[in-house]
Amino acid sequence: MHLLVVAKEPVPGRVKTRLCPPCDPEGAAAIAEAALRDTLEHALASHADRVVLALDGAPAEWCPPGVEVIGQGDGDFATRLARAWGRVPRPTLQIGMDTPQLGPEDLDAVMLSLAEPGVDAVLGPAFDGGWWGLGLCGRPASAEWLIAGIAVPRRATGPCQLDRHRVLGLRLVKLTVNFDDPG
Repeated sequence: MHLLVVAKEPVPGRVKTRLCPPCDPEGAAAIAEAALRDTLEHALASHADRVVLALDGAPAEWCPPGVEVIGQGDGDFATRLARAWGRVPRPTLQIGMDTPQLGPEDLDAVMLSLAEPGVDAVLGPAFDGGWWGLGLCGRPASAEWLIAGIAVPRRATGPCQLDRHRVLGLRLVKLTVNFDDPG
């Protein structure tokens, strides 16, 4: 089982900008870096066979050894997500950089759900209307079919993603609602 973490490099003025104010850009970037560090630490402590970071930017000291870094490339977020998914084999669980609240045991439980017989996908809805986790086994062959055309991040992203799973006939396990950005 692979664990895909999607993130932006924590650079002032590029991340957590909605926190400004009350934070300044440096403080917002520090929060993003702390969340990313914790998320990667939990990913590495899970039972994932491989942890891949699909990064918009360049890795720095906050990226621990054992994490394989791939670039997201250009395009809108859905295009970059599909590109990242094209570089990891199935089964894979994807989370974002803002999920430090999910400990290794939480990630392991989700990966076990994805490994259940008859399960094609898992989707973790977020309190804000988006989603915090997406896992795929072998179907569909391309994550692009699952993600393409769904505006992310938006309040309706989660329900649209759920509908897309249904349209594609995926046997889905809906995970518990959680935060996709606790900051």
